[in-house]
Amino acid sequence: MGGRALGARGIVACVSIALALSGCAMNPAKFEQKRLRFSDREVCEALADAQKSGDEDFIGSVVGELDRRQLSDARCETLAAEKRKKIALGVLAALTVVAVAAAASSRGGGGGGTYVQPDYGRTYAQPYTTTDYSWQWDQFLNDKGLLVWACRGEQTGQFADSSRCAGKAQIDWKWPGNSIQ
Repeated sequence: MGGRALGARGIVACVSIALALSGCAMNPAKFEQKRLRFSDREVCEALADAQKSGDEDFIGSVVGELDRRQLSDARCETLAAEKRKKIALGVLAALTVVAVAAAASSRGGGGGGTYVQPDYGRTYAQPYTTTDYSWQWDQFLNDKGLLVWACRGEQTGQFADSSRCAGKAQIDWKWPGNSIQ
């Protein structure tokens, strides 16, 4: 991929492969070897594989294990439904990640950029999107020791374009003191 992040198609492909691998078919040799270590759900799944194979000995072996564990058809269906629900939740989580990644990339990466405040020439990190919905003036000493005014978002404290504070009196009531906080 040349150092680039995994795209939406790549994520969907990985999820598809993982789901395909999670449902490996049972065979008679594997069942006999590990039957006592299998979970109830795995024994129930083995019955479906045995029935698909048509191998009467395999079917009889699985049915014998189901009887030994006292697993009914209803219990097997419940276990299968729980597995399907977990798989569906996993797919939903993966699709959510893909949607969030796609939304972030459509906004230029969703991460911070750089904003240069023109009135005093100092550079600060500024996210492309903020949660600020109100702004106030802040007065402080810049790196050259000059007293300057800057517009800041009240909710995040991030510096913003001066137009956000247009029409507001330059009163430093939100961030008193002459240092950047």
